[in-house]
Amino acid sequence: MKFRLVVLTLLLMMMAPAHALTYELELGQRELQLGLEQLFPVNRTDTLVSVFLRDPKIMLKNGSDRIGLRAELVSELAGGLTATGNVSIDGKLRYEPKTGAFHLEQTRINDLRVEGVPGFYTDQIRQSIEPVVRELLSNNPIYVLDSSDKATMLSKQQVKSVKVRNGKVFVELAAF
Repeated sequence: MKFRLVVLTLLLMMMAPAHALTYELELGQRELQLGLEQLFPVNRTDTLVSVFLRDPKIMLKNGSDRIGLRAELVSELAGGLTATGNVSIDGKLRYEPKTGAFHLEQTRINDLRVEGVPGFYTDQIRQSIEPVVRELLSNNPIYVLDSSDKATMLSKQQVKSVKVRNGKVFVELAAF
């Protein structure tokens, strides 16, 4: 009798649709914002330019698989010039199953607005920001799964999809 029950259970599990083995995680803008704030402010000094990034804000665009952020910047340039402005960046969410951590990779600068300096300096500021942001966001998580949530921990194997809807990030995790 027990053998039949085990066989029946196994057959039912094999016939179960694939979506039954997935778990959808909903991340609100606030959770992502808290993780992002832990990574800032950031400072980088090169030979000709020093850039300071602060006050990051998560930017979520409906239908996108990319997570955006906007940060204020202050830059000190050769010759004693000081410039202020902001930068908009986005990246793809990368998931590390072993740690349950989400990082941003493939980051790109979408918009850089700098006031009070010629375009030549704007290009230098951009070149200074890009490697800093790429390293910061790919090496440091913006969100880490709660290890006390058993459903989440069981699903810590693979991310099937990431979508932004109505100001939230939906991550579909596959158990196998």
